[in-house]
Amino acid sequence: MEEVISKSQLRHTMRSLFYNEYGTEELTKKSARICLNILKQKSYASASTVLFYMPLADEVDITPIILHSAKNNKTILIPKTIPHEKTIRPCVIYNFDRDVKKGYAGILEPIHDIVFNPSQIDLIIVPGRAFDHTCCRLGRGEGYYDRFFLTAPFSYKMGVAFDFQIVPRMEQSAHDVSVDCVVTDTIILMRQ
Repeated sequence: MEEVISKSQLRHTMRSLFYNEYGTEELTKKSARICLNILKQKSYASASTVLFYMPLADEVDITPIILHSAKNNKTILIPKTIPHEKTIRPCVIYNFDRDVKKGYAGILEPIHDIVFNPSQIDLIIVPGRAFDHTCCRLGRGEGYYDRFFLTAPFSYKMGVAFDFQIVPRMEQSAHDVSVDCVVTDTIILMRQ
């Protein structure tokens, strides 16, 4: 039987990997490969409305996918963090360069509060600290996306991660929501 890795241990390990093992240039190349793999996914190609995240330094840079979506007339949604509710609100942006600014915790957020109905989102692209082979997601520990996922039960949930963020099996809590697939620079995992 595979060892189940605790959430706290896994967060510590991933933080260490990012800051000690991988350079910016290597992560940029891996991000580009992940973006190419996202473009190949049927769930992306068929989606007309996509909720993206705004990448932090230790997350996959999906900016090229956001720009591709704009060129292909997809409705682009960016999360606005609601700290007192520990959740996010999907807001429409029309111009990536003009419609975002630094918000909560220094994360880029939409400048307008044009909230989109979560139940009408086709695809949610979400980061994670780690994912396991069953598509269980480990976030930053506050449950923002887990809470939000409950408002978008029919949306396809795509996790994105670097290949070193995939582990065989991790600890799961009752409130954790798995994603439908995980796209990395080398593999695609599908929830069974």
